[in-house]
Amino acid sequence: MKNILILGASGFLGEKIFHNLKKNKNNNILTLDKKKFSISKKHLQKKIQNINLDYYLKKYNISLVIDCIGSPSHDFSSTKKIKKNLNENFINKIKIINDIEKYEKKFLYVTFGTLYKYGKKKKINKIYRKPLLLSEDIQAIGKYMFELYLFHLQNKNISTLVINLGSIYGNKYNSINFIDKIIYAIKNKIKFKVYINNFRLKNIYHIDQAIIQIINLINETNKKKKFSYQEYNLIGNLFNFKKLKAFSNIKFIRSKSNNLNNYYYINKKKFNNFL
Repeated sequence: MKNILILGASGFLGEKIFHNLKKNKNNNILTLDKKKFSISKKHLQKKIQNINLDYYLKKYNISLVIDCIGSPSHDFSSTKKIKKNLNENFINKIKIINDIEKYEKKFLYVTFGTLYKYGKKKKINKIYRKPLLLSEDIQAIGKYMFELYLFHLQNKNISTLVINLGSIYGNKYNSINFIDKIIYAIKNKIKFKVYINNFRLKNIYHIDQAIIQIINLINETNKKKKFSYQEYNLIGNLFNFKKLKAFSNIKFIRSKSNNLNNYYYINKKKFNNFL
């Protein structure tokens, strides 16, 4: 039996991971979130700042921690929103690591990064052994600082896997992310503005498609646990945003900033349609 702890289980990504893992009756799953999560038989409704994770890791003999806590937002229109993003992607997550470092058992810790951090890099490898930042995106900076912290951990019991994602869509709440907003606008013929500084290809995955790859990757990695730090980039499913020019309600606005990372190059030219 595999004993698993999912942090942030009621979120967009966390809930999908939970549903997939519970299909395997050999998985014993403990969930944690500040919100209620009634579909989980073993759920801790607590804020991560107010809980001693070490206690629960020992109590349930956890061998796999999947950390879905973090902010996906790219709205940095105020100081308050910037601080919130940095807290959720860096500062609060340090507390998680401080807790699990006390756990005297080898286990896999999985967390999620962003492909936005590669900025305008034209070629992205599938696997990296250390963190890399080539972007001025605030969300990417917060995640990168946390990844640096993980990379420099001196703890032989923790194997860290960072899965870097592009744009994940398929959320029933259409206002959550950029891609779902575009799909909603096209289907309902609502005007929508897209700010760009150049047209590039973008990694886009439907949540169901992404989850299959994420779970397979976690299962494969969990068997090894012979590394301290590794990043895996979920790349290859590309969309060319020039195709959106076919929709009259989608308006592209050229930005003077060279630091926008809504679009980024990657190493494959083939792209798919997500509509």
